[in-house]
Amino acid sequence: LNANLEEQTLTLAQLDGELALTDPALPAGQAELPFSGAMTLDARRQHATLELASSASDASFKASIELANFARPEIAFALNAERLNLDSYLAPARPVTLEAARQEPAPAAQAASSKRGKNSAAAEHIVRISTAVPVAVPAEPAFDLTPLRELRLDGTLQIAQLQARGIKAASVHASVHSAAGRATLAPVSAQLYGGRADGDFSLDAQVPQLSLNLAFNDVDFGALARDALARNDLSGRGNVDLALSSSGRSRAELTRAAQGTLRFALRDVALVGIDLSAVLGQLKEILRDGGKQSGRFDRSQRTLLSHLDGTVKLADGVARNDDLDGAAPRLALGGYGQFDLLSKTLDYTLRVMMAANPAEGSKLLRALEGLPVPVQVSGPADELRYSVSLRDVASDALTRRGADIGAALVEEAERFLGKLFGGDERK
Repeated sequence: LNANLEEQTLTLAQLDGELALTDPALPAGQAELPFSGAMTLDARRQHATLELASSASDASFKASIELANFARPEIAFALNAERLNLDSYLAPARPVTLEAARQEPAPAAQAASSKRGKNSAAAEHIVRISTAVPVAVPAEPAFDLTPLRELRLDGTLQIAQLQARGIKAASVHASVHSAAGRATLAPVSAQLYGGRADGDFSLDAQVPQLSLNLAFNDVDFGALARDALARNDLSGRGNVDLALSSSGRSRAELTRAAQGTLRFALRDVALVGIDLSAVLGQLKEILRDGGKQSGRFDRSQRTLLSHLDGTVKLADGVARNDDLDGAAPRLALGGYGQFDLLSKTLDYTLRVMMAANPAEGSKLLRALEGLPVPVQVSGPADELRYSVSLRDVASDALTRRGADIGAALVEEAERFLGKLFGGDERK
């Protein structure tokens, strides 16, 4: 430690310490981050610098921070990391319940006792901090963006290997800037799941208002879903472009005011919950049941699509799509409908067309080839149901292919009479 009272300077040439986090929600109930560094302070010039480094298994990095103008701080920083696993130091996101919202925050744990690092002989000062994250949070807290209104910040991030909330990324690059109540993260780029992501983010703390632009190129969204959502029933690879803006002081307000567009072009997609080929294979049974059939989505059932493209438009908290285009063996897929982001309910109509199949023996199925069969999908996101109605399809088929439908009905009548009187069923 070197201090000059006359010059109002302070130099700490060697700083060893450890950041200790204690929280039952952490993977091991606690996490420790040893670090070393150096610090300088010039009070007369209102200038300070801090150098930090760590070679921990989950955080290997070097960082520099520069502070100027103590009255109205101006902060510059640079972070260069070989690896950074934030999941080791952050508690998993907790779903907020009404009961949790009523609970009082848990008291912070007592600070852990100080201890010297490996290089204690060279160390001038040791810092050890212990924190605990409260278990309960308000159900719908308003965002407090007051600190951002005065924040003046410039920095860069370069991270070779990053993990956060289960998501793994490589070659992460980002520039950060904040001034006059407006913060930007731009440009941002990363390699993830066999592809690449580029984008930018801005937040105006005065309004408040945000905007987000993201472009995913050739990303494996199935692997992304497994890591981020612990879902093994989703698949698909391709491109997604998102342009989103919103304003509000809470999550609900931001959702309600969301405006934007999402475009996707995916291949090798699994539509989970329904096997459309199996459903359409039961058309004759559906007709015998009055032209309608319904059921629940079953995650063990899926429709494998060679491609799935479309555009989603966001407005007033509702996501709408009317240009779905997909294909599966012997099936063509279209659709239109909407998803309410606040109530998390879906109201969507899939339009499924069977491709021609010369080997199809049923005249009824051959007569319906190429005609769109509506499959209505609706309900809460975790309790989806589907229903098929052939009334409009039958009317359309009679108009377009009356002779074929007539022959098909005769064939079905012969089958029915044969079963009724115990005769041989005709093929």
